[in-house]
Amino acid sequence: MTLQDIAAALDGIIAQLPAALQARETQDRERQLDQLGMITRHVPVGGRILDLGGGISSLAPALAALGYQVQLVDDFGDPDNQRFPLADLPQSRQSGLSVTDTDASRADFPINGPLDALICFDSLEHWHRSPRAALHHVARQLKPGAMVLIGMPNCVHLRRRLTVPFGHGKWSTMHSWYEEPIFRSHVREIDVADLGYIGRDLGLERVSITGRNWFGTLSQRPLKRALSRLADPLLRLRPSLCSNLYLLGFMPVNR
Repeated sequence: MTLQDIAAALDGIIAQLPAALQARETQDRERQLDQLGMITRHVPVGGRILDLGGGISSLAPALAALGYQVQLVDDFGDPDNQRFPLADLPQSRQSGLSVTDTDASRADFPINGPLDALICFDSLEHWHRSPRAALHHVARQLKPGAMVLIGMPNCVHLRRRLTVPFGHGKWSTMHSWYEEPIFRSHVREIDVADLGYIGRDLGLERVSITGRNWFGTLSQRPLKRALSRLADPLLRLRPSLCSNLYLLGFMPVNR
């Protein structure tokens, strides 16, 4: 599958979105293309993928458009999710995509298994329950050799290390904590060691942890974007300094 195929599927999904959401997903297009590339390199077309906490992102519908069988598990409780009814989004009508509207952290949702992959991007850091039960709940439905790909913000990335001593670098805004009826922002971010811990706990093999720098490269500030793009290749050499981390691993073939 080529990058052009992936981009065409993603752009087709974004074009179906309400204008306000379309603008947000267009800004996030580079990150989603990168994540789709990681998935399609390791999961054959037609495979079954469970997207844990994917929300109203364009990623799950794009995977379905590319020929995957995708189960999206989310409670759609974030403020952004509430602005856009699910019935108005491609998630509700995309062939190959099923939606399980539930709190994924409860770890009692039905799974359309057996699965070829578990993906989870920028979700676990929002959970108020431990993600361990949910991850193991899904892992029991993963085929031997199935892929696990988890992405989360890095709590000790380079910019935070430089700015926290000067009083900057809060995890969450005052508005998200104080003004919203239910706090849905970041509860706990992770670092490289934490992702390694998750990989060992799930019994994954061929584990790798890589870094990206989406906080800067997708910024609305042109100067910040430019500086981040210059620094990104060097920072990737040290994932512990990157703003975003990815755990990639595979279930044991003999288990």
